[in-house]
Amino acid sequence: MLLSSVVAMFNAVVIQHFSFANAFNAIGNRFDTSVLPKGFNLGPAAKDVTSLLNRGGMESMMTLLIAFCTLPFAWVLSASGALNKIVESLLKIRKSTGS
Repeated sequence: MLLSSVVAMFNAVVIQHFSFANAFNAIGNRFDTSVLPKGFNLGPAAKDVTSLLNRGGMESMMTLLIAFCTLPFAWVLSASGALNKIVESLLKIRKSTGS
C-alpha cells in the first residue's frame, strides 16, 4: 500500500502536474477537488465525481481496512498453531471456572 501511494504521488506530480505541496497535503488532510489544476474538466458528471472524490479516502474506509488486515493475520496465527499455544497458555493461568 505504501508503494502504491508513492507511485500515485509520482503520477500526480509528474504526469498530472500537481504541486508537491498539494500531493503531500493530500496525504495528511485528504484529497479535495479544490487542488485540481485550473481548467481541469470533470466531465458531464462533475457533481457526482466531486462528491465521490471528496469522501475521505482511506480514512473513511478504516473499518474495512482493519478487517482486511486482521483476517489474514488471524489465519496465519491459526495455520501456524500459534493461536492454540496462546489459548493454552491463557488457560493454564486460570484457577477456577470464574477466573
